[in-house]
Amino acid sequence: MRYLCLILLLFICTPSHSHQQAQPDFIGYAGREFGYAGENFDYMSEEFNSAEEYVGGNFNSIAEKADTNAFNKDVFKAHSATKATLLSTFLPSAGQIYNQQYWKAPIIYVGFGVITYLAINNYNNMNKFKDEYYARVNGPGPELQDYLSYTDHGIYNLYNAYKSNFQLCLIVAGAFYALQILDAYVYGHLFSFDIGDDLSLSIQPCLDYNPISQKTCGLSFSLSF
Repeated sequence: MRYLCLILLLFICTPSHSHQQAQPDFIGYAGREFGYAGENFDYMSEEFNSAEEYVGGNFNSIAEKADTNAFNKDVFKAHSATKATLLSTFLPSAGQIYNQQYWKAPIIYVGFGVITYLAINNYNNMNKFKDEYYARVNGPGPELQDYLSYTDHGIYNLYNAYKSNFQLCLIVAGAFYALQILDAYVYGHLFSFDIGDDLSLSIQPCLDYNPISQKTCGLSFSLSF
């Protein structure tokens, strides 16, 4: 009985030939899987580094633009559209000078000069024909020798024509005055706005990676102004 137990014990503990064949196969398969996982990990590391470099470059570009915008904001922070409006209200063209649009100042003064000249000319002629009409109706008779051929009604029509022109000059002067105030207000707000020709559109390829769709190629559009 003792020998029988020893024989059974030796039979159980002795590994079979098939078991010895399966164990190396399993180890080889596991090694191949680990090697494949290592290759994928290396590939993902390379893609991540590439994406990190791309995002880092864009981040640095955005940071530089943000610093530039912050600097421009500090430079133009003291400029006030309200101040430009008040300056043009009390002194025409002063708001334009404050907005550094110096070329508009002579245009404004020439415009007011022309309107003022026409207004004065029409006002003087209006009074001249008014006095002539009163002189013919109530006074000693015609006083303007150059208009002796005109009837009383004709003199009255000339008076009304110059009166209408004078009133029109006043309206135009008021509109021109309001327009230069509005101009100072609008360009006071646009003082720090870049309206130059430095506009550029950048198109470049980009590479995106996600665990589901792996690697994705596309185009990146960037508008700089």
